[in-house]
Amino acid sequence: MIRVLIADDEEHGRQRLLTLLKEYSDFEVVRTVDNGNELVPALITYELDAAFLDINMPGLGVFKSLSSLKKLPLIVFQTAYSEYAVKAFEVEALDYIMKPVSRERFSACVLKIRKALDQSTAINNISGEIQEQHDESKVRQISIKTGNKAKVIKVDHIIKIEVEEGLSFVYTNEGRFLTDKSLNYFMDLLPDDVFFRVSRTAIINMGCIKHLHPMFKGSYVVELHNQMKLPLSRRRMKAFKERITFL
Repeated sequence: MIRVLIADDEEHGRQRLLTLLKEYSDFEVVRTVDNGNELVPALITYELDAAFLDINMPGLGVFKSLSSLKKLPLIVFQTAYSEYAVKAFEVEALDYIMKPVSRERFSACVLKIRKALDQSTAINNISGEIQEQHDESKVRQISIKTGNKAKVIKVDHIIKIEVEEGLSFVYTNEGRFLTDKSLNYFMDLLPDDVFFRVSRTAIINMGCIKHLHPMFKGSYVVELHNQMKLPLSRRRMKAFKERITFL
């Protein structure tokens, strides 16, 4: 069951989402709020998979609320204003829906949520599995099933792990390998002194960084030694600077 929260100060806005969500049996609305002051306590209290948030609500601002939390569910903004799209990107929102929300647009959003939570049909039908080999609780190799064989990959040969269209891929110099495991799984498995999560959809090997390209408002794009480039989330910039010395 996908547990969600709805935050909207307009009753018809809340009711519209409740009506749309009733069409999806795997979604459960566990909380609704109508102002910004109730949003943070609700996000902390309830174990949520996703949150549908209006942007203009009375009380504490939505973006300020989100910036105060370390752990967030998948965020979907629904708003009548298009000018907040850049801010939505900065807080790594999964989707940005313009009001009035159509049934077709909402269906596309539901698909995004399912994929991000590794619950899509495509993910569930993947037969590959990873088997870890442990040495004093430190993983040095993983194996990924490819056809009727298992590809053994040394952990320090992993360049990045990235989610693309709901599917997770492990990248090495030999190519990319499909897996049904989530990024959260890899973050728990791999040594945290080597790997760093640069965004909601990507983990990189810190030893594979070649260049950092400054972007707007203090953000960066990370270039790896194979010329792959990945945006570094502003929310993760502080933690990133604790891992690498800026001179």
